[in-house]
Amino acid sequence: MSHESDRGCVLIAAAWVDDQLRVLIGNIFKDLNDCGVHPVAAKEFDALNRSILDGCFGKSVNRVNFCRLIGAIDSPTAAAMAALFQLRNEHFAHFAGVSELSDSAVAPKLSEFIESVVEAHPNPASLQNTVCGPGLERLRFTTAFESLRATTFAAETNFFKIAIHRRLRSLPIELRPHK
Repeated sequence: MSHESDRGCVLIAAAWVDDQLRVLIGNIFKDLNDCGVHPVAAKEFDALNRSILDGCFGKSVNRVNFCRLIGAIDSPTAAAMAALFQLRNEHFAHFAGVSELSDSAVAPKLSEFIESVVEAHPNPASLQNTVCGPGLERLRFTTAFESLRATTFAAETNFFKIAIHRRLRSLPIELRPHK
């Protein structure tokens, strides 16, 4: 993201998280379909999956809320994602003027995003106790995004496979996935 404007950084970061949420939810639906008594064929599954992801899960916040509801992400991570999407929507995506991470109007939402990431993933020392100055807002934003990206989605993709396989072992044989 080093060659992007501040607007580009925020939009790309939010789009990446949004895409990962779509993939995560799609994988959850696939795993659930594989465990179903009446699994849906691939072509129909793809159409239904797109319909759900573009319909009731069409908004980023709905995807975050769903993943939080089913335990795929923890509360601080959900808060960090929601703060990122609010930062994007309020100051970069739906605002025609010039917007920079160093703008005083952006500072509260940027701080909310960074604080949420620190709460979710308290290891990034470069985010904690750093005084913002000229140019540091972008460094803090990209560091927060990288922390969220690296720690959340690396582990979450296996969450449902593990949970579903544990659940499957406890089901009667006739309800196990069809192979």
